[in-house]
Amino acid sequence: MGRDRPPPIIDFLSSLSAGALSGPITAFRAGLKSVGYEDGKNVAIQFRWADGHYDQLPGLAGDLARAGAAVIVTVGGDPPAFAAKAASATIPLVFMIGRNPVELVWSQASISGRQRDRYQSAYC
Repeated sequence: MGRDRPPPIIDFLSSLSAGALSGPITAFRAGLKSVGYEDGKNVAIQFRWADGHYDQLPGLAGDLARAGAAVIVTVGGDPPAFAAKAASATIPLVFMIGRNPVELVWSQASISGRQRDRYQSAYC
């Protein structure tokens, strides 16, 4: 008999605190559930919070990348998106930034050619 595979991992990285994003996290979980994904059932969501300590973002992003993520979601401005990008050139990245998404996408595309796989914009 075949072994069950573990559920895919969605890694969530933010420069903010869990409390600051309680509403958007509830909406994020509801959105996933609306398309058939429930944390603890058929997907695992791992959260990492920098709580305003931007210097922790590279380490947190590296931890998530090593954990075998299927995708990394970032919230909280440019720093978590750039930290996630630096942590992995192969894990798809979903990010919310308001300033310059082209810089994030273009620099990644010119390094690895994975532009279409790495850029998505998410809105909560």
